[in-house]
Amino acid sequence: MIITLSTVAGSLAVVLPAGYALSRRAFPGRSSVMFSFLLPTIFPGVVTIIPLFLIYANLHLVNTYLGLIIAYTAGSLSLSIFIIKNAFDGVPKDLDEAAKIDGASDVRVFWRSHSRKKRETVC
Repeated sequence: MIITLSTVAGSLAVVLPAGYALSRRAFPGRSSVMFSFLLPTIFPGVVTIIPLFLIYANLHLVNTYLGLIIAYTAGSLSLSIFIIKNAFDGVPKDLDEAAKIDGASDVRVFWRSHSRKKRETVC
């Protein structure tokens, strides 16, 4: 339970802002960043076992909860960011522009677009 909840919390803390930024913001190298998030899905997890063990051995993270949490969080980021980015793409950008005209900050627009998407999927 500790590992699962920590992994989900850590993943959401990284995935939601990254997906929003990749969906809504235009910045140089955006396609390269998106490609770099999709690149780890090409390699099977078996390829990373020995390097990961060597790094964890040097950092004394072998057989610890923190080691598992870091590994699971890092392993879930690539696909999760891609999925969340596409979810934010489904929310019209006109709603963001209207909220900014009404005086909402970037953080409020992000939070409301995330909660709006969540409400739409529940109904």
